[in-house]
Amino acid sequence: MASTTVTLSPSSPQLRLALRCRNSVEPRALLVEAWTTNLDSHRRLRLLSLTRSRSKRLERRHNGVFRIVADSTAGAGADAFSGWSDSEHVEDSVDSRRNGWFGGIIRAGSVGLVLVAGLSFAAMSIGNQSTARTKQQLEPLTALQEVLLASDNETDKSEENESKKALQVHPGKVLIPAVVDQVQGQALAALQVLKVIEADAQPSDLCTRREYARWLVSGSGVLSRNSVSKVYPAMYIENVTELAFDDITPEDPDFSSIQGLAEAGLISSKLSNKDLLNDDLGPFYFSPESPLSRQDLVSWKMALEKRQLPEGDKKILYQISGFIDIDKINPDAWPAVVADMSAGEQGIIALAFGCTRLFQPNKPVTKAQVAVALATGEAFDLVNEELARIEAESMAEKAVSAHNALVAEVEKDVNASFEKELLIEKEKIDAVEKMAEEALHELERLKAEREAENMALMKDRAAIDSEMEALSRLRCEVEEQLESLMNNKVEISYEKEAINKLRKETEDESQEVVRLQHELEVERKALSMAR
Repeated sequence: MASTTVTLSPSSPQLRLALRCRNSVEPRALLVEAWTTNLDSHRRLRLLSLTRSRSKRLERRHNGVFRIVADSTAGAGADAFSGWSDSEHVEDSVDSRRNGWFGGIIRAGSVGLVLVAGLSFAAMSIGNQSTARTKQQLEPLTALQEVLLASDNETDKSEENESKKALQVHPGKVLIPAVVDQVQGQALAALQVLKVIEADAQPSDLCTRREYARWLVSGSGVLSRNSVSKVYPAMYIENVTELAFDDITPEDPDFSSIQGLAEAGLISSKLSNKDLLNDDLGPFYFSPESPLSRQDLVSWKMALEKRQLPEGDKKILYQISGFIDIDKINPDAWPAVVADMSAGEQGIIALAFGCTRLFQPNKPVTKAQVAVALATGEAFDLVNEELARIEAESMAEKAVSAHNALVAEVEKDVNASFEKELLIEKEKIDAVEKMAEEALHELERLKAEREAENMALMKDRAAIDSEMEALSRLRCEVEEQLESLMNNKVEISYEKEAINKLRKETEDESQEVVRLQHELEVERKALSMAR
């Protein structure tokens, strides 16, 4: 046989079948298809192996290989070849295949051997994946497989409805209440003060799924300082918003909280489990009045706290936790339990359940345990601050109580000695009254003296006022005289300028006269010489 490849490219019906069978409660058959290609010639072989299996692990994806579940066996033609069938036989009618199904039940042993051979063939194909790179794809589902898929879907819906109804069964009456330790009680008190949990919540009461969803959303808004860790209540738009659960309608008082958790992908719902190729998932219930289980307590909180949970398998979970009932825990919750156990003493399991080797994933939890779970992680510091404040208030109340007790004792002692001291106080009062009368007389005398001094001061003030008026008049006169002097000074300066001007003119005239006299003298000498 030439080398083959297993690069899977499943068609839409096959992928739909695989996803639907992965969600089924009791898978019934395994259908493995492979495409073999020869470099020289192309031959197609189909392996149809049928078995009954209850293990959910066979439904999962393993190393890129889809293990596809069907609900019936192959046809009579396939059984004739012990599970191997040529493509011509597979294309037989649906009726002939149904008739051959009964013969396949009789030969169940041989079918099991065929299953082993088919799985070996798939493993061999996986080993050849690294060496051969020839493209391979799954064949479309045949008519028989479509019929088997439809019947399997109907069975899955009925089983899912039964499981959802089982979730709604309420436990019996609590005969012995749970013990609430100090840490859980303090966490509940702090969250009640912070308005995350209602004030009338009792720590030993069982918590419902509705209450935990409501408190988880309100707590993320109050206790989360980082907006990335907050879950906002969902809004509802008619004919637009898709309901996450069939039993949670917009009329439900906690619809926004439960729908918000589902839309955030923190809890399993129709939104998160929706098959892209098949919208008809059947009814999906939240069961809000059912008690909250330990498994959901840890899973929901860890999904909110950590955006990416660590990988966890059965071996890792047992190494970290040591739980002996790991098989009872839902494998989807393993990463959350591993993440919580990694927190050590600050984890939800350690604080809420203490030392235990039995996780008991379906056991109901109390409101005190829910409170300590809400107080872990990012809310730890804020809750501790609130606890410190509550403790401070408690200490203050104790101090006030002690003070009140001391005051009552003192009052008792005072009342005992009151009558004895009353006479002394009366004597003191009489003495004080007498001293008050003397002080009153002294005050009247001082008042009279002060009035006389005030009268003298008034007279002195009147004299000073009259002198001030006289001084003001003198000042006015002096100012008038000064003004007249200034005017005279101005006039004198004007006259002085006029005199200087006249003097200058006189000097000019004198110089002119001297010049004329000189000229006259010169002319006279000239005349005398002329003569």
